[in-house]
Amino acid sequence: MRSVILALAFGCGVSSPPTTTAEPPDPCGRQARLGGEYLERSDGVELWYRVAGPPNAPLIAYLHGGPGYNAYAFERSAGEQLEAHFRMLYFDQRGAGRSSFDGDTSQYGMAPTVEDLDQLRAHLGAERLVLMGHSFGAIVAAAYAHRYPERVAAVVQIDSAPDVGTALANQVAAIDAIADDAFPEQAAEVHEIAAREATAFVRLGALYQLLGRLPMQRHLHYASDDAQERMEALDAEPGFLGCTSSKVVAAFEREGYLGDAPPNVAVAIEAPTLLVAGRASRVIGEAAITEAAARWGAELAWVDDAGHFVYFEKPEAFVQLVTEFVEGALTR
Repeated sequence: MRSVILALAFGCGVSSPPTTTAEPPDPCGRQARLGGEYLERSDGVELWYRVAGPPNAPLIAYLHGGPGYNAYAFERSAGEQLEAHFRMLYFDQRGAGRSSFDGDTSQYGMAPTVEDLDQLRAHLGAERLVLMGHSFGAIVAAAYAHRYPERVAAVVQIDSAPDVGTALANQVAAIDAIADDAFPEQAAEVHEIAAREATAFVRLGALYQLLGRLPMQRHLHYASDDAQERMEALDAEPGFLGCTSSKVVAAFEREGYLGDAPPNVAVAIEAPTLLVAGRASRVIGEAAITEAAARWGAELAWVDDAGHFVYFEKPEAFVQLVTEFVEGALTR
């Protein structure tokens, strides 16, 4: 999600069992001083994860966006409140954040990411998971639910849609529509980029190069200047944004997950599903959110005065929606 060219913040399993390492691998030249452990996979990847909350409560696995963001901001916002009700599993996906890794490109992508989650599930002794995916993390959640439907108790999707290409095109259109007022000096070039015969991924990347990440994300991601400032400060605390391997985005792009919706993420999810979206977000678009809810068979809940990071901008409303939904879903 924090990638300059990808504004989404929108199995080939390993047979040998994982083990927890005695010392953290210190992926970015620092100790993982914020708690948590590492789970070693047989292909050399060491996954950072942390579990918090009542030990006997339902287990919610949080899947961050990106591809290539990390779980820190969620941990320090809505996650802390959810820990009063649920057992929360936070982890940074392979190649991202505290799980930074620079192996071969073939070791990245959807299948190994899904299998990492399932290995964590098995490692923690959980029969089933409640999946919670934000932005591109919702795509991962849908892929996991398609691969292992019997291991999914419920799903919470956050400001996302299975068709990433449509979401990226929505962002291009949103910036194009406001360019005359928001970016008058660059407006002509914005209109030219938006009209190019190129993929939305390429056009959005060109707009980020032209306008810069902060101005772009202010208009796409957030409901207010204050929300962006607070989120930027939170992201800066641990310094994890610079830890992601460039191979993460490249792998998902190669596999087609940054274009039209692949069949393993564009189908109805068997488990009860909730899609929470921010009214002020321009990352996905209202039409695409509505279509996503229909494709996933999800209940749709809009949160006013919230952007793409609903869980950060309106944590109380988000936690209430999630708690009521999950508790209801688990008693059906």
